[in-house]
Amino acid sequence: MAERTADPTPPADPEIAGVALSAYAAVLAYVAEGVPLEQSLEHAAIPVAAWPQVEATWSARLAESAMEDGALVEACDQHRLAAQAHVDRKLPPLDTELRAWLDFFRAFTAAEDPLGFLEARGLGEGDVFRLLGFWHERIAADEEVRNEATALLAAAPGPAPEVRPEPPTLKAPTRKPRRAAKGQTKQRTASVALSETTQALSNISEPILPFLQPVSAPAVSPPLRRVRRWSGGGSTSRRRWRSRARSRRRSPSLAERRARASAALRRPRIRHYRRPRAPRRAPSSRPRARSSLSRSRRFRSLSPRPRRPRAPRRAPSSRPRARSSPSRSRRFELPLRRNCSYILLGHSTQPTRAHPYLERDVVNHELGHALHYGLWLASGPLGERLSTAANEAFADILAHVFDGDPCHGKVLDEGGTPVDCRRRMDGYERSVSDAFWGFGRADHETGQSLRQLIWTLREEVPADALRAAIVDGIAAVQIALNQIDAEPLANVPIFDDEILATRYRFVREYDAASAFFRAVCARLGDAPPACGEHAQRIGDPRLAMREAWLANAPTSIGRSGVTLADGRRVAFELESALIRQMTVTLADGEQRSYPGDPDLGFPEAEREPTSGRITLWFPEPGSTAPDAMVGWTSDGELIAR
Repeated sequence: MAERTADPTPPADPEIAGVALSAYAAVLAYVAEGVPLEQSLEHAAIPVAAWPQVEATWSARLAESAMEDGALVEACDQHRLAAQAHVDRKLPPLDTELRAWLDFFRAFTAAEDPLGFLEARGLGEGDVFRLLGFWHERIAADEEVRNEATALLAAAPGPAPEVRPEPPTLKAPTRKPRRAAKGQTKQRTASVALSETTQALSNISEPILPFLQPVSAPAVSPPLRRVRRWSGGGSTSRRRWRSRARSRRRSPSLAERRARASAALRRPRIRHYRRPRAPRRAPSSRPRARSSLSRSRRFRSLSPRPRRPRAPRRAPSSRPRARSSPSRSRRFELPLRRNCSYILLGHSTQPTRAHPYLERDVVNHELGHALHYGLWLASGPLGERLSTAANEAFADILAHVFDGDPCHGKVLDEGGTPVDCRRRMDGYERSVSDAFWGFGRADHETGQSLRQLIWTLREEVPADALRAAIVDGIAAVQIALNQIDAEPLANVPIFDDEILATRYRFVREYDAASAFFRAVCARLGDAPPACGEHAQRIGDPRLAMREAWLANAPTSIGRSGVTLADGRRVAFELESALIRQMTVTLADGEQRSYPGDPDLGFPEAEREPTSGRITLWFPEPGSTAPDAMVGWTSDGELIAR
């Protein structure tokens, strides 16, 4: 089985205010792992005084990226995940003895207060996730360790060992290099004490500073006064010059002001005619109506408006102030949090549902995604592709299993009253396998049997045991998906090969749901009756179909070809993710080529709803019938129509 190679493309690492994204994400990772902030900043080469501004700037930029394409947020998550490997913390004997680790982990998951269990031993959640990743790599790489873990898990757990944790440290080779300060290469002058520069100022021919020599400077005549003249131009320049000249005039004296006043009194006064005003009426007790729109703005602004009498101010109430109504609430803004990722809620205009920001089911569903994604990311990187059925089922389970509400997504009538549910937790109609083949791919409804399984178990087992079983089931899904991604053709680029794409989509959905079901029931001891319904809830694994479809996929066949029972040989010419041509060699050696054209939609994929069989149809060149096609089926047959 071939190993997967890491993505050679490094994540983006832009800079803002001289601080790279990798350095900012590294500080977040260090602090989350328990390293002091000052030590984290020093390791990342960020000044302590600049951190508040750096944090605010990067948080705002990541919030903008989350509202756009999210590429910067994804890069920040990758940098933060890589920076977690920079932290080293010794936790003997959990990181040296497998038995001690398994006993500790089973005691941790069985504790009534898991976080209190860790706090009492000086540990945190990050330590548990780090140990999970460490032992996961050991068990996956070493068969002897894997056999030992299997034997220990089959036996009864022992008492929780005593842990001797050490303070977290940062690995020296991962320390960020420091940048040279500005002007560091310039020649520095010698520092001189202030007392050495004190000189008597009576003789100015001597130098005042000790490192300066007296220089005889030539005599310089005083500068001539600049006469400003107006060189002509347009009227605008003339008015500007006159206004400046007028502003420079001196203010008139007292005698001049008196003379100007007496001259103004001697001039004849010009009286303008004004229409006599009507006598003002006494104000009425009734509030005056607003003036009509036909009146001019001038008279409307001058007309008096009576003011309403103010009501007496009420005494402040002792009750807490209620929140404003949704129509008066402030515009929603993304919070500036101390991490990279954000949870976005889209705005829906459907009249049958409430606003997503105000609908508790939607918010809890998205927070459920954050919980199970966080569990996966803490124990290791996620696979290339996930399981839609398991992901959406996990989000609904974490949103509803402990609040007792089986209705997800309330459907509202015209008055805003809930009348129906978009999904329910307390029922299912089809297995995961049947739901997948009925639609051709997975969606929110495919994992309905997993929701109903947990909803049934919540009435039969204690809440703490069910919570621990759910965590084990989510962790088992990540292991199953990583095993699928390790297959050679699991993540090849696929565009035209619908046979291979559908095959791996089904394998991911079925295996993820089966891994969750088995891990949950194994944790509970297979005691509940629902744990005996694997075939009814998960469905047919179609193992024979998996093998046949993988062998008959054009990506697997390639140019090497495959020989049919009648002697014909079929081969495919591939270009990256496209099927460029199918070649059929007859028994007598004659070759026929059937080209593929993605722009025209060839090969055309057709799926039978009952059996799920897929046929890739190619146009037959040179045929008299315009709709003549030759198809290659997922069962390895060559048919025509």
